[in-house]
Amino acid sequence: MNTTSTDKNTIYIEGIIKNDFALLQKIYEESLPEVIKYVKRNSGTIDDAKDVFQEGIMVLFKKAKEDRLILTTSFHNFLFMVCKRIWLKKLTKKEKKEVPFEDEWEFSFEEAFEEEFLTS
Repeated sequence: MNTTSTDKNTIYIEGIIKNDFALLQKIYEESLPEVIKYVKRNSGTIDDAKDVFQEGIMVLFKKAKEDRLILTTSFHNFLFMVCKRIWLKKLTKKEKKEVPFEDEWEFSFEEAFEEEFLTS
């Protein structure tokens, strides 16, 4: 049986909606390794990649349930792009939360404080 990309997309989407364990396992086997490779190359861990992948599946599930999922590419390419966007958002959020702190700021402040405290 020769299935087209559109047929495969439909099969994957329906499998996600129906929570078809075997099909979900196939999606994980086919797509997760690429997401892991991408996340690890971009400052992440395997656990980060697994979380991102799970979020990506949930995004597709939600959109498919709402009948708002329109694929213009293969399912796996679309899933990868969703995961990539999720990871980039997490990186951006992480960078905004981290405040650069240099050791020399701490020491110069403490030294000036100690000097004033000792002389008063």
